[in-house]
Amino acid sequence: MRILIPLDGSPLAEYAVGQAANLARRANGPMELHLLRVVSLVPLAMAAPENSIASAITTAEAVDADYLHQVALRPSLEHLNVTTQVVTSTAGVADTISHVAQEWQADLIVIASHGRSGMARALVGSVARDVVNLAQVPTLIFRLQDDDALSSQTGRYTILVPLDETPFAEHALPPAISLAKILDADLVLFEVLPSPSADLYYDRDALERAERYLRRLCDQLATQGIAARSGVSVGDPAEHIVRRAQEYGNTCEMIVMATHARTGFDRFFIGSVADDVFRNSRLPLVILHPAESAT
Repeated sequence: MRILIPLDGSPLAEYAVGQAANLARRANGPMELHLLRVVSLVPLAMAAPENSIASAITTAEAVDADYLHQVALRPSLEHLNVTTQVVTSTAGVADTISHVAQEWQADLIVIASHGRSGMARALVGSVARDVVNLAQVPTLIFRLQDDDALSSQTGRYTILVPLDETPFAEHALPPAISLAKILDADLVLFEVLPSPSADLYYDRDALERAERYLRRLCDQLATQGIAARSGVSVGDPAEHIVRRAQEYGNTCEMIVMATHARTGFDRFFIGSVADDVFRNSRLPLVILHPAESAT
């Protein structure tokens, strides 16, 4: 698995380095961590005198290359496969990160967020927000917290995958499967149905349909050697997703979800299921924004 970690020199961004290292040390197969620093040429050119722009760019690239080299030498990354890259670009930072992720064939982008008031408020106006919105690569978001998000304890873990019987939501399955394989984890496929209506026959039919749907997916995963189990609940989706994750205690490692972003990241996440899950759960959240043409 190839993990891209964008850095901007801040402690918040660097929090993702330690968590990615934990992920790599838990992995069954080969892992490569790629530390990326983007040098935005527009503000650099505006700040430097016209006759010294080239020199300013060279200096910035050298400083950032040294910074990444120092990060790569940290004890948390010792004995891991770590590469570094400085990219100068006239495009936006998030656009450049998305392009590098695709060009480098990254399997996952890892970033960090304070998460104090939910994803929308924490990331509004930030590069992280735009990365999640633009990248076609799954993005793993860690909340900044005191304890390690990825526990080092042994034993089998679970990865919770909320689904809703739509092909769009099933875009979360491939990255969830990849993570389950490298972390030796089980998948929990989980669907939350709306609160019961007055039609008992309809409600019963919906529950049975959801159970059949999830069992079928579990059977398909079993043929790939993936241990999966399922669950159905009724009520508020975010509340029940968070509650189900809590029921597994320390063995639930992360939640993997697909999202729409047709009207922009901010508008989608405000009041959305993904935002509510992120705000109320302390688990890392893997967000996949599939291309709309793929839906």
